[in-house]
Amino acid sequence: MYSSIQRFYDRVKALLSHESDLAEYFAYYLTVELAQSAATVKSVRECYEACDLLPPSWLASHFSRGLKKKPRRFIKRDGGYRLENSRREEISKSLGENISQAQTSSTLIRLETEIAAGPKRDFLHETIDCFGANAHTGPQW
Repeated sequence: MYSSIQRFYDRVKALLSHESDLAEYFAYYLTVELAQSAATVKSVRECYEACDLLPPSWLASHFSRGLKKKPRRFIKRDGGYRLENSRREEISKSLGENISQAQTSSTLIRLETEIAAGPKRDFLHETIDCFGANAHTGPQW
């Protein structure tokens, strides 16, 4: 069974135009979808590893440069990084999510990480997959 980070990666990999975009999408996953207060370089590196990807050697400098870059990519918070508001909105739009959809999706994903493996988690996993495919909206004829 896929983990929530692997499912997120599958959702975004076609949206990436630069190699560095993935680090920002992982920061989005951690801070928006999992509602962590901040993403650290270590937690983003762990996202790469969970998806069987080699973390880039430039990861720490990317976050550091993103604090000064124009337009700004990150802000420093709680011992880590958060996406600057306009970049976070850009990513949200690229994922095709409105605020309500993003909040519901992130709530389900967070819940999945809190439930022990077994039938309940499997059922929630299927629910999240259906939600991701917009099956919750009914037929679009």
